[in-house]
Amino acid sequence: MEPRVPLRSFGVGLAGAACAALLLAPTLADAAAPAAGADPAALQRQIETLQHTAQRLDLQRQIDALRARVQQLEKRVRALEARPAPGARAPAGAATAQPAPPAAAPSAAPSGHRPTREQIADRWRALKRGMTPAQVRALLGPPASEGQINPGERLWYYTYPGPRSGSVMFSRDGRVSGWQHPPFGWLW
Repeated sequence: MEPRVPLRSFGVGLAGAACAALLLAPTLADAAAPAAGADPAALQRQIETLQHTAQRLDLQRQIDALRARVQQLEKRVRALEARPAPGARAPAGAATAQPAPPAAAPSAAPSGHRPTREQIADRWRALKRGMTPAQVRALLGPPASEGQINPGERLWYYTYPGPRSGSVMFSRDGRVSGWQHPPFGWLW
């Protein structure tokens, strides 16, 4: 019996081994046929073994390619599932990267009366650290939407006509810890 030397020992990868086995099978058959004293049945078994090995190596290559593709698709699915649906509120405890633009504009004034740009700017300037949600609501009106940055840290979003918005952040103790006022420049 001849010693078997795996194709990998020659530095050939799976795909290369499959190609080598397919290419070598006919060559071995042609070269061995005229040899004196060669057993045709033994040669046929070797050819079949080489062909079977080539098929297994090709199947293994296909399996490896499919595994890599499945891993890539699973990664994409996880990334898509992590994104909030358009218009959906983030679950409690989840970080929100960008607020969804709500439709309603806040108003602390009676319905039917819209505050002027100057009134809105004055209200935002009156905002102070440590205010309670009730004080913020009395000053700026109800938020257009709410989110959560970290567990216990709330974020209120305010929108105004046009691409103008502001946000107020509350700490875990329920007090104002920071804010970003809407732009009050000459474009408003």
